[in-house]
Amino acid sequence: MRKGTRAIGLILALALTAVGFAGCKDTKKDVGNGSGGGTQKTEGQDGLEGSSEDAFSDNYGGKGRFLETELTLPKETDRVLAAGKLSDGSISVVGYNVNSMQYYIMNTKDLGDSWDSKEVQGMELFYVSRAAIAPDGGAVLMDPYGEELVQVTPEGAATAGSLALPGAEGEKKNQIQQAGYTEDGTLIVLDIKGVLYRADAKQGTVEEITKNMSEEAYYFGIAGNDIVTVMGSGVYRIDAGTGEIKKDETLRQVTDSSQEPLGGENSYPYLFTAGAEADSTIYVNHEGLFFHQMGGSVNEQLINGALVSLGDSSLSFQQALTIDESTYLVLGSDSLGVPRLYRYIYDSQASAVPEKQLKVYALEDSVTLQQAISYFQKQNPDVFVKKTIGLTDNDGITAEDALRTLSTDIMAGNGPDVLILDGIPVESYIEKGILADMKDLVEEVEEEDGLFENIKEAYIRDGSIYEMPSRFGFSVVEGEAEAVGAKNSLEAFLEYAKGKKSSDPDTHVLTPMSASGLLHELYYADSAGWRKEDGSLDAEKLEAYLKAAKEYFDLDTYSQEEYNDQVENYTFRLGGMGGAASTVANFRLILMGYAGIGTISSVRDVQQIYATEAQIGGAYEIFGEADNSSFVPYVSVGIAAQSAENQQARAFVKGLLGKECQTASSDGFPVNRAAYQEHLKNQKEYAIGTSRLDGTAAGVDVKVLTEEQANTLLKQLESLKRPILTDRVIQELVIEEGIKCLGGDGTPKEAADRIMQKVKLYLSE
Repeated sequence: MRKGTRAIGLILALALTAVGFAGCKDTKKDVGNGSGGGTQKTEGQDGLEGSSEDAFSDNYGGKGRFLETELTLPKETDRVLAAGKLSDGSISVVGYNVNSMQYYIMNTKDLGDSWDSKEVQGMELFYVSRAAIAPDGGAVLMDPYGEELVQVTPEGAATAGSLALPGAEGEKKNQIQQAGYTEDGTLIVLDIKGVLYRADAKQGTVEEITKNMSEEAYYFGIAGNDIVTVMGSGVYRIDAGTGEIKKDETLRQVTDSSQEPLGGENSYPYLFTAGAEADSTIYVNHEGLFFHQMGGSVNEQLINGALVSLGDSSLSFQQALTIDESTYLVLGSDSLGVPRLYRYIYDSQASAVPEKQLKVYALEDSVTLQQAISYFQKQNPDVFVKKTIGLTDNDGITAEDALRTLSTDIMAGNGPDVLILDGIPVESYIEKGILADMKDLVEEVEEEDGLFENIKEAYIRDGSIYEMPSRFGFSVVEGEAEAVGAKNSLEAFLEYAKGKKSSDPDTHVLTPMSASGLLHELYYADSAGWRKEDGSLDAEKLEAYLKAAKEYFDLDTYSQEEYNDQVENYTFRLGGMGGAASTVANFRLILMGYAGIGTISSVRDVQQIYATEAQIGGAYEIFGEADNSSFVPYVSVGIAAQSAENQQARAFVKGLLGKECQTASSDGFPVNRAAYQEHLKNQKEYAIGTSRLDGTAAGVDVKVLTEEQANTLLKQLESLKRPILTDRVIQELVIEEGIKCLGGDGTPKEAADRIMQKVKLYLSE
């Protein structure tokens, strides 16, 4: 590898370390200490304290950085199964078109600027789950079991075959998890038991490579004629011809058993491929792209994921290719399953560290926020977005602690440029002049793409807009007709549930939720009306909420085992917005309850609900009074008053609310109307299978929404009037005391009194 390129990886890493760049936890790669032990991690500060405005000065100088270009794949491609670098240096991919049900071999000789596509001819259609590109430009396509397989010539001609995989234990068939070709043209396959094989596609035979290893392989990459595979105890580089393990402790410690394969098809948390230098390995994860020389004691970061799309945690990795020491390709798919191919080329004239900085703050991280950051940095490679997260998994601080630190930084002039306002006391920030009016910016997006007008109207205060959600969901009652008819209030729904229980004491009326899950879902459904005009909480409404939650929770007696597998909070989990209402429908499918209250947050949720209701009956309706229904905002954004004229801040907010960025995320309904239409166009049909409590099989076929169903959904989205109460401190107080109440610690009134006292103290600070 060219020394200049390698050196800039060290310069970049050291510069980023010096200013504390990070995602959630200021995690950096220590690429230069030479101390062994592979990848080292250093913890930095989570707040804004310690950030340095002059960190981008020439003192951290240096030129040279890998710049990203997203390549346009051929229009025939809805799905990419494999990519490979050929012996002549060109690149080929195997693609599939959903509408024509046609497979393609696509080749580029100019690193993705243009493509030559050939249809695969003579292939009887079957479901292809795995594919691999051979060095001569041919390919192999196979079903999960290896029972159907075709070899494809570089010209696209197919020849049928099969592989004789060893059987799996019990009645379960063995399956092919992954396939790839080595540099000398040997086909490698990995089966469901974690065994690696050399395969002969012409003869249909396989020969085990890892028979002398006691561990199973999770997934692998090809590095020349070696296999780089992730196992339970780490990463190993194995000679594909002899099975010899090339021991390297630094490489082994790159990852561990926590990095098992992801749930998506052909998706992996790490990618491995050969480096340009002999006996070197390139690996990719969301922290970036790294170089390791076999026998060396360090891993060098060549590309920092925070500066490019690799840092987008919603991007699923598929394959990485080394073109030469200054050019790399990474294949993946976004959160909607759309294939993405990125090219990274070293530019010796680009600043090693972006010269400008944009500071973005959020209480909690999210996939949607990271997508927006990645999108912005692609459009603005000279700007680094410093993301600061107030709450992380293991720092032990509360929302109130985090907000107090944020306020201190803002008052000291060290605050962020852009705030993600989820959980932040927005009314207080507006009163204190912390947030800038961005109505003109919102209206620019509305003029270009259209916005849900009702959502925008909910945030107009005295002619100004200080906050705008990028996405949203809404609460519904889902279940049998009688339950849906009781949708107007918690009290009405409770009367339905009690009546149902009275008529059949042995039945489980409501779908199972933990105490926390139930309190959260009812909070999303009911809290929009808790605020009085003076900003205080309505004690009577709070008590009514707790009383309803207590009676709901006590109504049904599920066993502990039936609760064990339930998610504590259905709506917000794993950095994204989920759909509790579709979960309610799925519980009804397996005979657990007649109805429930939960959120809907995507077109996919609605598809699932309609599919289940087509099978077992039922319906859903917006919870609450029709003329005053509420919504759950998600990734709401504001601009700090001190950054009102900051063009980077304005561009970031406009990008977050714009069509392209809004289309890319599947968390919540996009506030952007053009993006919403794209979500409707991108609907997929699929099947869901499960088992009922009585042991019988259950399943539904999820279809694209009919025109009538799509129109109904649109009317529902347009009818939403007001946001729920989003102050995170108040929410935490309510849930904390609510859990005690549901557990028998005091009455709902006593819990409400405790909450009111704590909220009064919080609001007075």
